[in-house]
Amino acid sequence: MTVYTVEAGDTLYSIAKKYSLTEAQIVADNLLYDADRLVPGQTLALLSPAVTHRVKRGETLFGLSKRFGVSMNALYQNNPVLGGLPEIFPGQTLVIRYRDARIGSAATEGFVLPECEQETLRRTLPYLTRLYIVSAGIGEDGSLREPDDEVLLKLASEYEVAPHLVLAPLDPTGFYDPGALSRLFSDPQKTERLLAELKNAAEAKRYRGVLLYFEELEEKEKEGYLTFLQKLKAAFAETDVRISAAVPPFDSPAADRFPRDAEWIARMGETADGVFLTAYTWGSTESGPTAIAPIDRVRAALDGLSRLVPPAKISLGTPNFGYSWKIPYLPEREEPRYLSNLRALALAGEKSADILYSEESASPYFLYTDKVQEIAQEYETWFEDARSAKAMLDTVIDYNLPGFGVWTLNRYFPQLWLLAAALFRIEKE
Repeated sequence: MTVYTVEAGDTLYSIAKKYSLTEAQIVADNLLYDADRLVPGQTLALLSPAVTHRVKRGETLFGLSKRFGVSMNALYQNNPVLGGLPEIFPGQTLVIRYRDARIGSAATEGFVLPECEQETLRRTLPYLTRLYIVSAGIGEDGSLREPDDEVLLKLASEYEVAPHLVLAPLDPTGFYDPGALSRLFSDPQKTERLLAELKNAAEAKRYRGVLLYFEELEEKEKEGYLTFLQKLKAAFAETDVRISAAVPPFDSPAADRFPRDAEWIARMGETADGVFLTAYTWGSTESGPTAIAPIDRVRAALDGLSRLVPPAKISLGTPNFGYSWKIPYLPEREEPRYLSNLRALALAGEKSADILYSEESASPYFLYTDKVQEIAQEYETWFEDARSAKAMLDTVIDYNLPGFGVWTLNRYFPQLWLLAAALFRIEKE
């Protein structure tokens, strides 16, 4: 496995020749939309196959899976060009196995919103252990407001991915409801109703877990939250349903709306089966131009959290998006542009902007100037690439974490999943 950084004068042909790969494989693996326009500073994830097979007439992917003793999900991982679908054709070359440099196993997770396109989700599901379905809300009477999850549950089952229900204090329109938790925690009847409906939903739809994603929690609500978490754990005590909770890093903007009580977080970590660190909140609509998840601050956050919660319980959250800010950035006037990592790369190509890299934050970025009503306007864009993905995966290894999770899966990030599958055997729950 190689993470290659494009230099001025490089072509796809020269890179493929240097690493004894085909241009088609590099294009397919990295989902290059414009292979003729490589951007200086752009990264490519390069993997060397150990076993390949040229498809013959009448062969099926399922048949090849049985013949070579490789799971369907592994074949999807090894051949991103398939898009998570079994259609193959005579003459097509498939990677059966890569050179095995894996150093262990990992549990991989990803949040998905109901509006996610099936084509996008199918690309990612072969790489997943758990699918976090966003989000169940809480009614004023304590009832569970379930998400539109029928299609997502069906797809998760197809790829042997464990579905988990995300519970968040949302109103009927999907926006955060600031009074939801106070109403819930102050009324035992509402609490019991919600617990019962969560259990019924998990049993009826075969959810394998419940994740509490309460980003905003007032100091006065923290004991009610802990009590609710303990009751939720008790409600599923006789099952294999996993109960987890999301926490923001102490120094992130989101932490201002979450208790910074070390003893309380330790008790929460002791109760939950897992803790999800939402380490993708530094770069935001409020921050101005900066890395979304600067690795130095991510590691500092892990240093603090791992003193309170056993590392074996911590999943590292990572971003699957970027922002493009106007310079100077005035948050009261206009929010930054939210874009996928692939779209950020395409934007750099369109604007002929070399991609720079911050070693401190392990994050790529670029600058460009555009015309807005005939006036020159500067922009600064931060996103994720193979280097930042590798830095995050190395952090998972260095801190001996069980795995990582992605916000969100509604956009595909090919390089992250290529590297994850190259480094880890993806666990199944």
